[in-house]
Amino acid sequence: MDNSIEEKKHKKSIIPNILTSLRLIGALVTIFLAYDSTAYYIVYGVSGLTDAFDGLIARKTNSSSQFGSILDSIADWVFYLVMCYKYFTPLTKVMPVVFWVLLGLAVAVRIVTYTYVYVRFKRFDAIHTYGSKLTGAFTFLTPYYFLMGIPVIGMMITVVVGLLASIEQMIIHFMYKDYDESMKSIFLLKKKKQEKVEEN
Repeated sequence: MDNSIEEKKHKKSIIPNILTSLRLIGALVTIFLAYDSTAYYIVYGVSGLTDAFDGLIARKTNSSSQFGSILDSIADWVFYLVMCYKYFTPLTKVMPVVFWVLLGLAVAVRIVTYTYVYVRFKRFDAIHTYGSKLTGAFTFLTPYYFLMGIPVIGMMITVVVGLLASIEQMIIHFMYKDYDESMKSIFLLKKKKQEKVEEN
């Protein structure tokens, strides 16, 4: 009986990692598809949806893990790097200089944050804030901005949200002593610090 329960728990625990792995595989498959083809939109869309469900399932089944978090971060980076590779040329034709400046700043802030987190906590993943999730959602829509004919407006909103989210993430890590995955927003910083004081 106990073995049966443990087996069910194990099966639940690997579902989020399977979904994350599918996103990684899907991202690699899109490299070989034309960015404006039906096949691309299908593979891209299905792969992107796994990002919405892997974390949710992990939390619902209480199967979150450091490995899963790292795998999720790697899958996210690969997914969006491939998407950027596919849309780099189309974007250079329509986006103003200010977009590239803001994008460079956002990437630089992320690199600083990830380096700091690795050095301090020996982890290669930063806290997934609400801002990070929002950035991911806007970035995911990139192909559809082109499909709807609003790439400039869509991408400008995306890069501004991404820069603000990156700065928020950096501030949280620099100002809070611990690596706390429940720190989803900078607005929780004061509350978390107060809770820490009360515990001591």
